[in-house]
Amino acid sequence: MFHSSQAKTDGDNFISYKNPALDKLIDQARATVDEAARMPLWQQAEHIMYEDQPYTFLMRRQNLTFIDKRIHNLQMTKLGLNAGSLPLETFVPAAMQKYTQP
Repeated sequence: MFHSSQAKTDGDNFISYKNPALDKLIDQARATVDEAARMPLWQQAEHIMYEDQPYTFLMRRQNLTFIDKRIHNLQMTKLGLNAGSLPLETFVPAAMQKYTQP
């Protein structure tokens, strides 16, 4: 949302916040699979966000997420559940699949 590439008409960065140093960290963090290497990048990105303060964050919500036990390869990370946010494939084993495509 805070990447400069999203500062466009149909993007998520509707306040047009741009910071090249933040963009570089976001790009690096997105491309880093190893969590031990990725977390310091996100922490640096959060520091930039704290200093620039494009928004004033008043709270951070905790989410209660329910995931079907058939879905494999989900992991809890320091950023939360990896569902869709890490380059890991989540899947339901063939023997556990209930639905088929025609």
